[in-house]
Amino acid sequence: MLILLVATSSLHALRVQNAPGSTTSVLRNKLSAIMRIRGDALSATRQAEAYYELAPWEKFPEINEKLGKRLDLRGAASLIRGDDRSACILAAVIAAQDGAKLRPRRGKSPIAKLDNAPGGPWRVVGNIAAPDEASLSIAIATQRELIETWAAEVIRDFATDDKVLRRGLGAPPIKLAWILPKSSLDFTWPSGAINEVPPSIPADESVRCGFLGTQCREVKGAKGGFRFVQVELK
Repeated sequence: MLILLVATSSLHALRVQNAPGSTTSVLRNKLSAIMRIRGDALSATRQAEAYYELAPWEKFPEINEKLGKRLDLRGAASLIRGDDRSACILAAVIAAQDGAKLRPRRGKSPIAKLDNAPGGPWRVVGNIAAPDEASLSIAIATQRELIETWAAEVIRDFATDDKVLRRGLGAPPIKLAWILPKSSLDFTWPSGAINEVPPSIPADESVRCGFLGTQCREVKGAKGGFRFVQVELK
């Protein structure tokens, strides 16, 4: 009888701890809110770190910071560390919006071809990392708020640097998709199928994923040519 009373009491205490409004429940909800991937600088930094944790070979080694990034030593550093590149998969993230006024690009490169691809014109806004190809759509869904915010900063008018993607009440949704590159070593030439991720796909924070946004955008220079502007979130 005593054992039964103790067990019943413990079960009641456990229910109280996890009941809505209890201290444990409140703390859990606050922690979930803090860790939620938002469209801000903190989340961008956190997800970039998660990207490099999944794909350490993508990060420039410290020696590159001294020698400059024109000499890319990532491959050599990866061989020295013995990175397991089969541990995750990387894909380019592209964004589009119906009615967006984007100037078509010239040429026949895979990047230029995205202008005429179904659902486009599309623009590359960064890379995602996930455990496997089946998780790539979930990775975008889980990081959607961050990726949409980043896309709005990257995709701008070349001549004026004005934002092109609209957000807020009455704006069409920003479409996101992932696309595999022609080579696993070069994400500047995405050439696989476009896999659009509709907003109806739910987030799953249990799936490890990371996002590394395009770091700079091109803007027309004051005296011709162009200049690079660092992409930053507030």
